[in-house]
Amino acid sequence: MKILYLHGYGSSGQSSTVEYLKKSLPDYYHIEAPDIPVDPAEALLFLKQLCEGEHFSVIIGTSMGGMYAHQLPADFARICVNPALHLSEITDVMKVGTFDFFQPRKDGQTQYTISTSFSTIMSSSTNGENATVLRLWGRTVTATPATA
Repeated sequence: MKILYLHGYGSSGQSSTVEYLKKSLPDYYHIEAPDIPVDPAEALLFLKQLCEGEHFSVIIGTSMGGMYAHQLPADFARICVNPALHLSEITDVMKVGTFDFFQPRKDGQTQYTISTSFSTIMSSSTNGENATVLRLWGRTVTATPATA
């Protein structure tokens, strides 16, 4: 069974969540956890290309990764954990500047830069309107249409 894990803002595919999933799940689960580009347009293109021709049993996304999972085509089952669906509205997170990644990345990058246009791009519309998405916020679990 192939699982695609999408990390959150400022994180990487080497996060502690990935390590926890790998340790906790039986060996027949394969976890693919790429480093997602910081730029939202690049990130969505990268993830859509990654999903083309692949069969993931489920896509799991946390925080910003949950927002990206929410925007992917409806072909995939998705679990969105605390999805950052309105990240552009959180001004204390979306600051302009250069920041360190929380974990090492496979590509060796250690920093990323947020420009003034970043939050505008982050408020773009979502895809997968006909999909059912499992969203987890704290102790609340709901299965809802992707547009809800």
